[in-house]
Amino acid sequence: MKILFAIKAMGNPGGGAERVLALVASGLSCRGHDVLVLTYDRADSPSYYPLDAGISCLRLGIGSASRPTNLLETLRRVVSLRSNVARIRPDVVIGFNASMFVPLWLALIGLRLPLIAS
Repeated sequence: MKILFAIKAMGNPGGGAERVLALVASGLSCRGHDVLVLTYDRADSPSYYPLDAGISCLRLGIGSASRPTNLLETLRRVVSLRSNVARIRPDVVIGFNASMFVPLWLALIGLRLPLIAS
């Protein structure tokens, strides 16, 4: 199964949702699933929590996880999310936290993909 996990950032230290994502995504990857993690992080931003070597990461580089976003940035994120998810064609999308789930929900309208909010 191709599983796309999406979260605002994985590069920040100490986040509980980030830790859970890393553990669940790594466990599913070890079980043979095709796992991808998508974030708004910069392309050169490493994950604070280790991910299984079989996991691909897509860092969109839109905005900063350390400050609130504005409307234009949110729209850029929604457009980028939609085009990237449509290109990836996962079997299921799992969005972590409202900062990712809400834009992801908007981006997936009409794509007929199952979306899980965590």
